[in-house]
Amino acid sequence: MISVNVRLDDSILFIGINRPSRKNCVNHETAKELVAAFNRFNNNPDVKIGILYGEGNTFCAGYDLSEVSNLDTTSFDEQFPHKYRYMVGKRKRITRYFQPPEEWKAKGPSIMELKKPLIAAVEGYAVAGGLELSLMGKFLQLFFRFM
Repeated sequence: MISVNVRLDDSILFIGINRPSRKNCVNHETAKELVAAFNRFNNNPDVKIGILYGEGNTFCAGYDLSEVSNLDTTSFDEQFPHKYRYMVGKRKRITRYFQPPEEWKAKGPSIMELKKPLIAAVEGYAVAGGLELSLMGKFLQLFFRFM
């Protein structure tokens, strides 16, 4: 199943996170698709503006923690010697000694890379990383429902 819907309508590129059964949580595959969609957004001269939205009734509930909860922690001990582990009170020194592996780095697109205006059409929850995605927009359109 495609986890990001991308369609061009006139000069507007619609980018929709399509994992409604998981509240549009972003996993590794979705993050790669979002990066590809935003590369298309930036590099296509026919695109003048983009609209980021979530399918279903949730914009995005952040990163899919079920993906990282199944990581093999035994290999972590083998990969990183004791001196590179996080130590309380040594926060300032950590960045000098510890460089996280590539797969730990940004899991999706960055606002710093946007070259065109983006509208974030937020309906429903925008939690954690989903809130960060919503803030990528130059314009933020919120859809409220009061009960």
